[in-house]
Amino acid sequence: MMIIALLPSVIVLPMLASLSRSITQRQATATLQTTAEAVSGQLSRGLVDQWYEVKRLAAFAEKGDSRETMRLRLDTVVATDEQYAWLGLADPAGTVLAASGGVLDGVSVSERPWFKAGLTGPFAGDVHDALLLQKFVAPNAKEPLRLIDFALPVKRADGVPIGVLGAHVRWDAVR
Repeated sequence: MMIIALLPSVIVLPMLASLSRSITQRQATATLQTTAEAVSGQLSRGLVDQWYEVKRLAAFAEKGDSRETMRLRLDTVVATDEQYAWLGLADPAGTVLAASGGVLDGVSVSERPWFKAGLTGPFAGDVHDALLLQKFVAPNAKEPLRLIDFALPVKRADGVPIGVLGAHVRWDAVR
């Protein structure tokens, strides 16, 4: 008689445990998905803001700002927005004409991926370690400086190329 009374418990309890695990997993998955979507949206909005800032700066270069005026604009943006590690305008051959803080002025960036891509069109790169800028921007950092690159071709109103505007955004600030 006792066996007959326990038999439903032996069958039902494992089913309830399995059902409980399934419900918990679905809830955890839904929570993670919602969180991931929120983080993705915030990251996208932050990067879009940086992109529009770079486009505004490119418009000044296209209007013919002098090197000094362009450097002042770049310095102002970097000084007021900690997300930027560096901003610079390079001529079509890749020589930096004006850069925030004067960092890399006169240096060739012609082999840098952001410059090559920026010659042909708008460019947004993947997160990477800073190769040239680490020693200038964060020389005493214990961790490597990680950046996202943006670049835009800059042309005069008549279509003649002026160069490429590059922006290096700090990944830790974006995160």
